[in-house]
Amino acid sequence: MTLRSVVTSVLVLAVLVPAGAARAQSVDDLFDPTTLQDIQLFMAVRDLQTLRAHVHEDTYYTAELQYRGLRVRNIGIRSRGNTTRNPAKPSLRLDFNRYTTKGTFLGLSALVLDNSVQDPSLIRERIAMSFFSRMGVPAPRESYARLFINGTYQGVYTIVEALDAKLMTRLGDSAGYLFQFRLSDTKYLGEDLGNDFEPYTVKFERQNHDKDADTLVYTPIREMLRQLNGPNDAVYRQMVEKYFDLSQFVTHVAIETFLSQEDGVLGIYGMNNFFLYRQGSSNQHRIGPWDQDKVFASIESGIFERADENIWFRRAIAIPELRRQYLAVLEQCARSAVEDDWLMQEVVNSAALVDGAVRADRNKPSSNDEFDDAVEFFKEFARRRSAFVLAQLARERR
Repeated sequence: MTLRSVVTSVLVLAVLVPAGAARAQSVDDLFDPTTLQDIQLFMAVRDLQTLRAHVHEDTYYTAELQYRGLRVRNIGIRSRGNTTRNPAKPSLRLDFNRYTTKGTFLGLSALVLDNSVQDPSLIRERIAMSFFSRMGVPAPRESYARLFINGTYQGVYTIVEALDAKLMTRLGDSAGYLFQFRLSDTKYLGEDLGNDFEPYTVKFERQNHDKDADTLVYTPIREMLRQLNGPNDAVYRQMVEKYFDLSQFVTHVAIETFLSQEDGVLGIYGMNNFFLYRQGSSNQHRIGPWDQDKVFASIESGIFERADENIWFRRAIAIPELRRQYLAVLEQCARSAVEDDWLMQEVVNSAALVDGAVRADRNKPSSNDEFDDAVEFFKEFARRRSAFVLAQLARERR
C-alpha cells in the first residue's frame, strides 16, 4: 500500500473489508492471551511526525488499521497516557467512531495500544488483569501485539479493551456511566471535593454521556464523596453504600495488595489507575482496574501497606465485617495464585510469547538484560508472594 492510497482511503467512512474475513474473526481472537498479534497502522507521514513531536497533546489524526484480513478506514488516533507518553514509542488510543457514529472494529468502538514503557518485561499489565478476572472482578481484556506503523516495526504493545460500552455490558449495563480517574499533581487520598462540580469533572473524567449536564452525571459522585468522608457513626456503611459498593471496593484493594500494586488505589502517589462505574438506574458506584503495569513491585510488601493513608479504605476496614472480608480475599488470592501453579505459568508463558519481539523492539526504553532480569524477578514473585501473604495473615489473625 502506498502513502497516497492510505491518504485517499481515510477520506471514506469506517468499514471492514472483506466481509468474509470479518465474519471469520472475533473480539475473542483479538484478546487471545496465547497469541502475539500483528497490527498494522497507516497514516500520513506528516501526521505521524506531528503526533511524535506533540506526544503530550490529545490531538486526533486520521489513520487506517489492518488486522489479519480486516481493514478499518477513517479511524481517529491520538497519543494517550500520563507519565508513559513517549515520542519514540507512543502509547495510542484508537477511536473507530471518531469520524462516523457507526465505526467499529470487531464490535469495539475504541481500542488502546499501551506501550508498556514502565515495564521492562512488558507482561505485567495483562497478567494483572487476568488475575482480577480469575478472582471474579470484571477487568478490561488484554493481549500482546507487534505494532507496525506505515510498515515500520514499533515494538511490542499491550492491546487493551477501552473504557466503552462493550466493557460496560460485561459490568452490567451498557447505558450506565463510566469514569476514568485522573492523577494530578496533588496527591489525592479520597477527600471530599466540595460543592462545585468542576473538581469532580477533572478527577473523574467521563467516558460517555458527553452531552448530559454535569448535575446529572456528577451529583451521585459528589454525594458519594460526602458520605465516604461523613461522620463515623452507626449509619456510616448504610449511608455510603447508597452511593458506593464498599464490599466490592475492599475486594478490589485486596487483589491489588496481593499483586503488590504500588500505583493503584493505595498507591505511593495517592489514588490512581482505576475506573468508576454506575448503572443507569442506580446511584451506587463500583471500582475497576486500569493501567496495572506497576504490579509485582515487591515480594514482601505488607498487607496493610499505606492502608492508613487512604480515607475510603481506612474507613472501610474500620468496619469489622469488611476487615474480615479484606483478609479473606487476600487469602483467596494467595491460594489461587499457586493453584495449578497459575501465576508462575502466566509469567513463563507470557515471557516466552513476547521474547523474540521484545528483543527486536528498538523503541523500548529498557534493555534486553532488563527484560531478562524483570522476568526472573516475576518468577521469584510467583514462587514466594503467596507464602509471604499467608504468613502475614496468620500473624494478623492471632
